[in-house]
Amino acid sequence: MPGIGRRRATPWRSGPSSAGVSVPSIFSSTRSSISRFTGAGASTFAPADRITYNLSQTWALAVEHYADYGSFANLAPLSRQYHALFGVIDYTSDPLSLEFGIGHGFTTVSESLILKLILTRSF
Repeated sequence: MPGIGRRRATPWRSGPSSAGVSVPSIFSSTRSSISRFTGAGASTFAPADRITYNLSQTWALAVEHYADYGSFANLAPLSRQYHALFGVIDYTSDPLSLEFGIGHGFTTVSESLILKLILTRSF
């Protein structure tokens, strides 16, 4: 799933609901160039967005969309882009937080069934 290193932004909030689009991540397309920037042509555009409904202080439901459009220099055709949609449940507590989601990919390069589990412990 694309998106390592994303920063979430939440520009809209109304009552228990919120929506946000991540700051697009820019990654080098080759492993050998991770330590050196090779220009915009080797960078990819991989945004994500999330709509959340807070059930309480500790529980929330969310819908997340992850995408990868390919390199900035040559955007991929739809059949080679990554698009996945997740239904997510979040539990936030101190010191543990849990995020579980079930996703589906909508293109040939996306997995048809995706499970995600993120367990976080605060120190």
